[in-house]
Amino acid sequence: MDTIQTEIYKGRKIHIVGDPDPINPRENDNLGTMFMYHPRYSLGDTKNGSYHYKDAEYYRSGHEAIEAFNDLMLPLEDSKGNTVYQGIAMKVFMYDHSGLWLEAEEHDFPDARWDVSMIGWIVMPWAKMVEEYGDITPEQMQKIKGYLKAEVKEYGAYLNGDVYGYQVALDGEVESCYGFYSTEDALEEAKSIVNWAENHAEAVESRSGEHDFDQELEDEHQEFKRGLTYS
Repeated sequence: MDTIQTEIYKGRKIHIVGDPDPINPRENDNLGTMFMYHPRYSLGDTKNGSYHYKDAEYYRSGHEAIEAFNDLMLPLEDSKGNTVYQGIAMKVFMYDHSGLWLEAEEHDFPDARWDVSMIGWIVMPWAKMVEEYGDITPEQMQKIKGYLKAEVKEYGAYLNGDVYGYQVALDGEVESCYGFYSTEDALEEAKSIVNWAENHAEAVESRSGEHDFDQELEDEHQEFKRGLTYS
């Protein structure tokens, strides 16, 4: 993948690049659990909780995903006949058009009649909320919903390959980090690293000498691009 963005910041050249090997965010320790089914894609959290994808088992039908969802969320019926879940349960919608985009609870995708479908839920049972946060206030409920929505957006970015990293010459070597879900986040982190180097300039200079680290970065960046081109 080619350079997406290059910026000079405080005399340092920062390259923003695509993450060549992004990690599925559903492998992280997430707050929410995703129950999803789609006839063409394996989506969401695995049925058996395994992330060894060659052996992973996903929900094979919408009915199977609904059964697992109900087992976790223990739906009840209130006095008015409405279904009440024991925790937070938000629908997940997918826009499938030259890529996959996900949103939780609501969406503003175009072509809603043709390319948008509800593919499952992201949930957090009440017991887990109490375990994580103690007494749950209405304000906390809204914050938790925001966290769950963010998990869905991150997963959608991963599915689309919208994951980024940075490369910057620093302290005698090329520093890099990946796994950012926006170019803005990658650039902000790279700048924070440069700021740290500036605050520790005396120590950095004593180790770096007169070496041309911008040229070193450029050489390594070109090697990085060649490796992706010919792999």
